[in-house]
Amino acid sequence: MIRQMLSVLGVGLALLASVPSNARAQDAPADTTLHQFLRGLSDSTDSYFGLTAAPLDTAGLDSALVAGLEHPWRGPRTRTRFSYGPVYQFSRVDGTLWGASAGLSNRGRRLYLDGDLGYATGAHQWLGGGSLGHGHRRGDVYWYMKIGGSRRGASMDRDNEEMRIATIRALVSGTDHQNYLRREGFDVSLSAQGSAWYSALQCRDVVERPLDVTTRWNLTDHELESPTNIAAAHGRARELGFETRMRLPVLPLWGYLTHQTADKAFGSDFDYRRTRVAVGGEVAVGRHVSFLPQLAYGRLGGDPIPQASFY
Repeated sequence: MIRQMLSVLGVGLALLASVPSNARAQDAPADTTLHQFLRGLSDSTDSYFGLTAAPLDTAGLDSALVAGLEHPWRGPRTRTRFSYGPVYQFSRVDGTLWGASAGLSNRGRRLYLDGDLGYATGAHQWLGGGSLGHGHRRGDVYWYMKIGGSRRGASMDRDNEEMRIATIRALVSGTDHQNYLRREGFDVSLSAQGSAWYSALQCRDVVERPLDVTTRWNLTDHELESPTNIAAAHGRARELGFETRMRLPVLPLWGYLTHQTADKAFGSDFDYRRTRVAVGGEVAVGRHVSFLPQLAYGRLGGDPIPQASFY
């Protein structure tokens, strides 16, 4: 409707322009005072703004509109992307692990699939895992569900798992102090995230096994600072847990709360309750210095198994 009105207006202006000036003068005598004012205003505008005040060149706009109507926009592209890369880890229990990873992701549909597989030369075992995730945004909240399964070497201290840093320290100088266990099973999580908060529910069903030290060398040929590995309790851990964090009011700090419960009523071999509360943040002092205050408290109840007792 608007395009039809503009077309009629354009035809009318064109016909008006084709009428001789003397004929227009006879129909309606010009207001010379108003004409001089408007002409002076136009000249001053053109001289001040230059090319930015030039009339819009509409050539090609009709063709672009026709092309847009023939091929309407159908939303963001949902092409699935494939990614891959190498995997390398090193620890005194598994030795050198060589492997590869691959993944598929579709950002438009918020689907993610990834996996990795590698061979540990010290433990002589194939290790790896995979996960499938799907996200959905409702308003200002982003929901994400993830299902994963794996067979890996993992740190006993679940609240301080730094595998990349541990790999570098173990490989270069043998100064890795973490203790490890084998963890085989699956986990499911559902999380929601807003602008200043995050919450997640987790369910885990894994078998945990102790590991022995299999590799004592490193690149600098130093003695291992931790020549042994604490033996984990062997058994199945069926666990429910939640995690939440939020930005504290007024203070530039974040608060964290995590809790896990394993119970023999779930079919678990272990019975424990782990709770951890932490506060941390960053306080900038000037342009080049920041303080990172942190405070954490943890409590364990039930079975004091080694892999749950790192408080």
